[in-house]
Amino acid sequence: GGEASASVLGSALYQALPAADGPSSDLPGNGRKLLFFSDSRQTAAYFAPYLEDTHRKLAQRRILTMALADHQRMEREPAKLDGLAHYAYLAAKREGVFDEDASSVVARREALEWTVHEVISFDDRQSLEGVGLMRVEMVRKASWALPGCLADLGLPDEEGWDLLQELVRTL
Repeated sequence: GGEASASVLGSALYQALPAADGPSSDLPGNGRKLLFFSDSRQTAAYFAPYLEDTHRKLAQRRILTMALADHQRMEREPAKLDGLAHYAYLAAKREGVFDEDASSVVARREALEWTVHEVISFDDRQSLEGVGLMRVEMVRKASWALPGCLADLGLPDEEGWDLLQELVRTL
């Protein structure tokens, strides 16, 4: 049951390793190598994909926090999905996340996928919203009226919209 702590420690150690010299520096991770041991074959078999998935999610969330900061600095207004995806693409490109052979169309689509996955994340404890680094809200136009079924409950407009926001967030 220690996969989570081992993956966090492994990711931190991996990042601290120096990049390899020579031709292996062109490999993924700049040629860094990390070896884990386990007493269980099953645990060992599942750990590598778990570590890769955990590390990928952490890296994507880091890029998204950078994108949020960049968007806030440049736009000075709440980010919409497409704007956040654009800044995520720029941050990921700046950090060298994308394969150098990937087209900008593919890279932009990948950044959009990260953004959408984070916004609709079911992982409430680990998502950027769950840890308080991002807030996701639906955009409500001024011309919209509160749905009749919510108005019939006797809720003031703001409470009705707050309830609707929470219902939409949980879908």
